[in-house]
Amino acid sequence: MEILAFVEDWTELLAEERYAEALELIRAPERWTSDSLRAVISGYGLPEPHPSGHSFRVTSPRSATTGPTSPSGQYRRVDRWGAPNDARCVGMVEYDLPIDGAWSDLTALFDIKLDGDTLIVELDDVHVL
Repeated sequence: MEILAFVEDWTELLAEERYAEALELIRAPERWTSDSLRAVISGYGLPEPHPSGHSFRVTSPRSATTGPTSPSGQYRRVDRWGAPNDARCVGMVEYDLPIDGAWSDLTALFDIKLDGDTLIVELDDVHVL
């Protein structure tokens, strides 16, 4: 499966508020739980409620409108490099999340790692770039 399509499937799970299933789809450090992922999205990159009092939600990438980050409204990038580094990392993904119906600057960052011969997508962070 193409990496960006995989990340879009992951984003669809977030839009359906299926955080546990989203985390099962990828590899994630222990600090990422369903509750912590929900909190960071709801707080727009903050692990606590947003100062505005608004609770943000991921919406489907298929229905999101334009946003602030690019002419198309979405910023997504996959970088790959040849030889893996010490962490067996062979690339990374930056993927803007659609929030409240529009593309946002809240970005999910993933590492692409090798586990034997298998590529693994690992959540690194979710924050405003």
